[in-house]
Amino acid sequence: MNHANGNNRNGHASKGNGHGEIDYGEFGFDLGHAGIEQMDDRAGRICSTQRQHIGAANRPKIVAAREELSDVDRELEKVRDEESKLPPEGDLRTRRLQAIGLFGFAFLLFVGGFVSALYALEPFMSDLKKYFLAGAIAVILPFAVHFVINQLRSDRFVRWLSVCNLVLAFVAMSSLAFIRALVFAEQMKQANMAVVIDGNNAVTVPAASTFFQQAGWLMMIFSVFAAAAMEIASGLAFHSACRLWAEMPANAVELRKKRAEFVKRRIELVHRIEALEQEPEAFVNKFWRDFHEAQLRGCKGNRFTKMFAIPFFFLALSAGMPRAYGADRLNLVIGVDLTASVAGANGLDQKTELQRDEAAVGQVLASVPAGSRITVIGITDNSFAQPYVLLSARLDANEGYFHERIATARQQLVAAWQKKSKDFVSSFRQTDLLGALFVSSQLLQPKPGEHNVLVILSDMRHETRSLNLARFSLVPADETLKKVQAAHLVADLKGVDVYALGVDGAGKSVVYWDSLRDFWSAYFRQAGAVLRAYSMMRELPELAR
Repeated sequence: MNHANGNNRNGHASKGNGHGEIDYGEFGFDLGHAGIEQMDDRAGRICSTQRQHIGAANRPKIVAAREELSDVDRELEKVRDEESKLPPEGDLRTRRLQAIGLFGFAFLLFVGGFVSALYALEPFMSDLKKYFLAGAIAVILPFAVHFVINQLRSDRFVRWLSVCNLVLAFVAMSSLAFIRALVFAEQMKQANMAVVIDGNNAVTVPAASTFFQQAGWLMMIFSVFAAAAMEIASGLAFHSACRLWAEMPANAVELRKKRAEFVKRRIELVHRIEALEQEPEAFVNKFWRDFHEAQLRGCKGNRFTKMFAIPFFFLALSAGMPRAYGADRLNLVIGVDLTASVAGANGLDQKTELQRDEAAVGQVLASVPAGSRITVIGITDNSFAQPYVLLSARLDANEGYFHERIATARQQLVAAWQKKSKDFVSSFRQTDLLGALFVSSQLLQPKPGEHNVLVILSDMRHETRSLNLARFSLVPADETLKKVQAAHLVADLKGVDVYALGVDGAGKSVVYWDSLRDFWSAYFRQAGAVLRAYSMMRELPELAR
């Protein structure tokens, strides 16, 4: 008897009574493993939600920065165009000396072009008219080059023209080199026949020279390419001389300073856009780095810390877990938008937003806790005057020993919803969202021991004759809220947790989506509710509390 009592006091059952010993080591290991998994899962959810929040908050900033970048690029282009008209930097006296040299070089090339044109016109006219015509021909191409460069203001065009001029001059000079070689060969041939000695033998008549036949086509190439090269070079020299001769305008320093400011601002905007786009990923990387670093530091604690780590973790985990006993009963109202703006919005998977909302309702019903009261209402064009209740149910508070009763209840709820969702009407042209909120306020009256939750699956675009949020390109939050207050359209939702999910942006801009969110945030704050989520996604809330 004493031995048995001793075993009971030690907390162990004797092996003889048919019970095995409890392995508290494995129990602690399993508990710790499950706790770590739950902690990792919750950390992942927090990280994902914050990442979405950062991305949504940064989108209007990115749009605004890109608009400003476009404006900066346009202004920078104007400043660069004005700056291209400025003469080169340097002392005016030195620049004008260089300009005189270039003017002389251009005049020399002009004379060459004039002589070339005069030589070409010689066989066709012999009077003074050929001089005037040759002068006009010699000046037309240099003037055209100078004029086009002034109009285009393009360094790339000047470089391209200079390369073309180099190619033309090279071909002309190469042709002239071949001609010089032929001249030298002809002279060598004539040198061998410089003397003819008389004698009885017959004199051999030398063969006719083929020099002009061989050099004719080379002379043609030289003439064409040399004339073009001289004309283009004359135009380039004249243009450079004009730029060097011009005085520096008074706004030159201001133009260069303005260009530097625009370039600096452009670099800042590019960096800002890049930083805003990368901020969500940077947050995720930093979050997990800090999370795992904290875990590693926790593993290196002293022995005293390790002694109390498991009890403390058990208490913290127990505090964070949904309570099976004494928890507030859930009073859940789900509003499903049945209007055309949602039923007609198709995604890439060929599913409408309404079909996604129906699936999301099924997921919510599959996770409601025991003792819940659930009401699903339709958001129509006359939600207040003609409430459209799609589903109403109450779950037994008894979950069952193995949770079999709550599992069966959830299955029945989902089946009832799937059956109902096949038959309800979804062809309403307008959206009376404010009326649906008034109906919800009647279903969510504050009661002791109840946790009131409102889940709205809608694009949140209230659209009636008195107030049409869909017509705005940017919703004026403050003005619209004042209008709603003046019309007494703010529902009483004190103490209600609100989740606005599936708020799609079909057909609207990011700026509109953000302004609509600002309006509803202010509205629910005025109604006394807590807006827990406002998202395009349909990530379900933790309903048990």
